[in-house]
Parts: sequence; C-alpha cells; structure tokens
Amino acid sequence: MDAVRRSCRLAVSSWTGFCLVLIGLALMTRTPRYASYALLFGLVAATIATDYFAALRTASGIGERALFFRWMQTAAAPRVGLVAWSLLLGLSGATQLLLQDRLGSLESVVEQYGIVYSEVLQQGQWWRVLSGSFLHAGLAHYANNAMLLLFTGPIVWGLFGAGRSLIIFASGTVVGPLAQMAFGTPEFDSYLGLSSPVLAMFGLLIASAWRNPRVLPKGFPLTLIGIVTVSVVGAELLSERVASSAHVAGLAVGVLFGLRVPTLAEDHRVSGAASRRGAV
Repeated sequence: MDAVRRSCRLAVSSWTGFCLVLIGLALMTRTPRYASYALLFGLVAATIATDYFAALRTASGIGERALFFRWMQTAAAPRVGLVAWSLLLGLSGATQLLLQDRLGSLESVVEQYGIVYSEVLQQGQWWRVLSGSFLHAGLAHYANNAMLLLFTGPIVWGLFGAGRSLIIFASGTVVGPLAQMAFGTPEFDSYLGLSSPVLAMFGLLIASAWRNPRVLPKGFPLTLIGIVTVSVVGAELLSERVASSAHVAGLAVGVLFGLRVPTLAEDHRVSGAASRRGAV
C-alpha cells in the first residue's frame, strides 16, 4: 500500500512539475503551444490524483482494483477480447500499409477507400463509412486509438460479451462519421480513424458504472473519465484536424448503451474476494 502511495505521489508531482515548467515557458516566451502542453500535463496530474484519492489511498480500494484486474487476467472472456481487438488492429494497420505501398500515398488510399464526404453523400458510397474508419492519418493517430482500444476493449468484452461488444463498436464506427459529416466544420472533406468507437467503449463503461456502481472497482469510472478528458482535450490542443462531432457522438452512443444494456456479470469484486477466501 505504501508503494502505491509513493508511486501516485511521485507521478502527480512529476506531471505537476512539468506543467509548472511549461506555464513558465509560456509566460516567458508568449508561446501558446507551451500553454496547451501545460493544460494537458495538468489534466494528466489531475487524473492520477483523482484516482488516488477516490480509491488507491485505502487498502480496500487497492484490493478492489487488484481483484478486478486479476479477473481480467484469469477470466477467458477478457483474454479473448484482447486477442480479438489485437487481431482487428493488426489487420487494419497492415492493410493500410499495403494499400499505401500499392497506391503510393495516404491521400490516394483515402480517395479510393476513405470517408470522403462527397463520395458518401453525392455518390451514395455508404460502404466508405465502415472502410474509412479503419484508416489513420499517421502512426501517432493509429497508436493512440490502438492503446485506448486495447485498454477498454477487453473490459467491455468481459463485461458485455462478444456480441454486444461488436455491436457497440460497430455503432460507434457508423454514428461518428455520420455525425461529423452532419455537424462538423465545413473546411474538412474527409474523416479518418477509430476514435468514435473507442470513445463509445469508454462511454459504455462509464454509464454502466453510474447505473450499477458494482460493475467496476471503486474510483475506476473517474479514471476512465480522466482518460477520456485527456484524450479529447489533447486531440483538440495538439491537432488542427479534429473530428469533434464524431468524438461527442461516439461517447454519446456508448453512454446510451450503458444506461440500457445490462452486463453479463455484475460484481467481479465480490466473486474475486470469495475465490480468494476459498483458496485460503
């Protein structure tokens, strides 16, 4: 427990220190970019601090978190989910690389298979809504979505099962681009990435925990909210081409599902505790 406390304090102190340094640089150089980084680092520090005060400062909170992730490591469903999402990401990434090598550039791939608004709306090529979401603007874009999906995907697969996981993923994949085309800024003519279904996964978990607090360990929903905030705000601050409407739509889809769809198992903390007592 003391080790967890020291780790959290060190992490919060480090991120806060980075934030203060960047604020100083922003004031001295009058560079807005430094202020953006400072805000982002401050949000990371706030997320870690919130996680600590909401759960990890007590033995019971640490125990709940440990039991939950033990279930993640030992139960079949989350492990199958991890393999399934990894295969999906690997296949989509490899396919994009092959297409770029064949066609010569990302722009050519997007023109052929991406979500180009004019092709979808005027030519009726609605299949692009699915194919184009698996294309990414670059390695950083792909890596960010991949890490977030591999974090939430196995949890959703374990709590909701394969069928519901794929339904929520597909719903976010479709609704996000449609919302971006309908409500996004007019200077963009295409859409890329899996941000919308990934945020749908986060929304699903957060809303499910609000409906039934026993689904996730103590404090974990706040951590998910913090990760979503860092991800969305970071994208807005660090990129000029952000599909804000798609992000909001994906998150909203997940929340709606989470408020309506029950989980397959309601309390892994209790089951984990029971199995631990039985082993003793």
